[in-house]
Amino acid sequence: MPVIALARFSARHRWLVLAAWTLVAVALLAASRVLGPSLADDVSVPGSDSAQATAVAETVAAGSDQPAEDQPAADQPAADEPAADEAASDRPAAGDSDVVASSVLVASTDPVAGHQQAVDDLAAALRAVDGVEEVTGPTPATPPEAGAGRPAGATAVGADTRAVTLRVRSTEDVDRDALADAVDEARADGLDVGVGYPLLRDLEPGMESRTSEVVGIVAAVVILLVALGSALAMGVPVVSALVGVAAGLGTLQLLGQAVSVPTVVPTLATMIGLGVGIDYALFQVVRHRDALRGTPDRVEAAAVTAATSGSAVAFAGVTVAVAISALAVTGVDFMSWLGFGTAVVVAVVLLCALTFTPALLAAAGPGVVRRRDRAALRAHRSRARAAAVAVEGRAGSAPSLGGGTPSDGSGSGPVPPGDGRTHQAPPDDGTALDASRWSAFARLVTRRPWWSVVAGLLVLGVLAAPAATMELGQSSDGDRPVGSERRTTYDLTSAHLGEGANATLLVAVALDPAATAPDDPRLTAVATQARDVDGVVAVAPPQLAADGTAATLRLTPEAGPADGATAQVVEELRALPGAEGADVHVGGQTAVRLDLSDRISERLPWLIAAAVGLAALLLVVAFRSLVLPLKAALMDLLSVVAAYGVVTAVFSWGWGATLLGLDGPVAIDAYVPMMLFAVLFGLSMDYEVFLLSSVREHWHATGDADLAIHRGLASTGRVITAAAAIMLAVFGSFVRVDDPTIKVFGVGLAVAVAVDATLVRCVLGPAVMALTGRWSWWLPRRLDRVLPHVSL
Repeated sequence: MPVIALARFSARHRWLVLAAWTLVAVALLAASRVLGPSLADDVSVPGSDSAQATAVAETVAAGSDQPAEDQPAADQPAADEPAADEAASDRPAAGDSDVVASSVLVASTDPVAGHQQAVDDLAAALRAVDGVEEVTGPTPATPPEAGAGRPAGATAVGADTRAVTLRVRSTEDVDRDALADAVDEARADGLDVGVGYPLLRDLEPGMESRTSEVVGIVAAVVILLVALGSALAMGVPVVSALVGVAAGLGTLQLLGQAVSVPTVVPTLATMIGLGVGIDYALFQVVRHRDALRGTPDRVEAAAVTAATSGSAVAFAGVTVAVAISALAVTGVDFMSWLGFGTAVVVAVVLLCALTFTPALLAAAGPGVVRRRDRAALRAHRSRARAAAVAVEGRAGSAPSLGGGTPSDGSGSGPVPPGDGRTHQAPPDDGTALDASRWSAFARLVTRRPWWSVVAGLLVLGVLAAPAATMELGQSSDGDRPVGSERRTTYDLTSAHLGEGANATLLVAVALDPAATAPDDPRLTAVATQARDVDGVVAVAPPQLAADGTAATLRLTPEAGPADGATAQVVEELRALPGAEGADVHVGGQTAVRLDLSDRISERLPWLIAAAVGLAALLLVVAFRSLVLPLKAALMDLLSVVAAYGVVTAVFSWGWGATLLGLDGPVAIDAYVPMMLFAVLFGLSMDYEVFLLSSVREHWHATGDADLAIHRGLASTGRVITAAAAIMLAVFGSFVRVDDPTIKVFGVGLAVAVAVDATLVRCVLGPAVMALTGRWSWWLPRRLDRVLPHVSL
């Protein structure tokens, strides 16, 4: 088997493998740092109305030299529209493609004219920042309804006297520390300062996820020390996961130079990569301890470990990567690379687990065994060698690690060789006691399986019930914790320019025949119709393409981006009659998110069918059963729905939201449930594979279905709960991040793993298998002959 060959090679050349992985991880991270970040939230839904608006806006942007309208500081440009909001934010000056423009909103509680010196000092400090090309202003901060449609050069009417705007043109290489110092000094002088996009990205410290990673790793270290009882054994999973995640993130950053990787992916991939990386190595450490009982040869022990847990790790890792990659069924690049980007990191972590971990285990040798148990290990080896001499002739017919033993005639397929059945019980290091407790628990669950199933389903039903009221929307910077830079800018913009200034929309008009001036009657008609829509407070003058074939109008709604009223405005704008010779499309962040939500609703059944079908097929091949894959798929779906329910209660209802640093209920982005499903379905298969591998091992050894369940849960219950506790700690630590979307993922993943590893795998799973008995392992002989044989 390739997994065994990889492990054997890695263990034999352990120092070479360890050095190579370390150098590769360092080199990848260094290269990505030199090249710089290249992440972008380029959300575009092919074939949608917002995508057509983007295409029209690009026509307007090409060669346009008209002056830009002022854009509020917090108005982040729609991710899919490079020219949608030319005003402000990231429209480069002509011929200077590396320079972007941002607004800085400066306000005070009294007329800002009384703080002129502080404003001038801020402007001077910004000009001194490396990377800042030009600072203009200050100019009055004008609410959209007061200034819309005014002639160029006219005095602003209705300007907020408590706020002014500075215009900053900068390159991508802004000195972040100097920028932060300039803003902090202005705030110390009594000013409120909100920095707009894209300069806002340079102001953010970017340390939140790193702190969360540290918290998660520290928690994992504590859990591993308790579970393994050895500092060296604890270090193997932690080091393996860190090296794998580092190499994976470096690879991801390099990929980002060629493709558009969403900004949330590194954080999400780190969260998942750390969780699965530590878990995969933990399962191997536990099996490796068992393998050391049978042989003092570190290389052979690594091969025996690979023949069992290594194969299961490979299967689980591939399942996770494939499930996440299934997001590509949406046909939206943003969603596809949410999946592909995360899958890349998972794949690198998996490769590290199959090579670096065996090498590290071989280097550690007996050191992974608890100190007090090493004498018992040596005594056990002596007895094993004596027994091997006594049965040497008969042992010569035993299968090698590269093959399998015949089936027991039940049609369940070959038994994986080197699965530990040729070894005796482990030395008494506490595992036996734990196993007996887990065995007693399994007997309790299977003695009255119907009671266990009903009780388990009732608990899952309570957790899942809120999911029936889940409402998807669009998160915004207004959902972030108070005091964060994005929230500060959002709140200042809302207070001085209106809530809708954070959610400007774009009306793009394709003209045939071409217009000769911005006051073309068709554009006038479209602007008039747009102004008459309820919820629109301002329509800016049109910007006309150089060839007159397209024009754009920026609209400011009354409500913010997360408000359902803004979505209603989009729908009404799309229903406008327009004018003859004018093809009207609506874009902007809210419009894009609505189109994305529609696409996800359309494709979600495809994703579920693809993930469930593929996972079930893989389980049929691996475990030679039709009942177990069906059971596994249904159980995984229950875990996902339970996670949806808790996420809805916390984020939509606001239960406990303040404990997460939120003010109250927040919107759940439309893509989050689909992403959660893909990730959770893949992760849930991990524990199913590890548990079923052990149960099948004892099923082949005893032929007793109930005894196989008891022994399988007894031998894996402790390590599965430890692995789940680690994932729970890692995922839960990410609720510290300001981004509400990351908080949703952290809570959803943590809840799903906790429910799956306890209620689903340790109660419902064994109870259902007790009800199905020997039928759990039934596979028609004709199908058994057709399917390939894979040993886990």
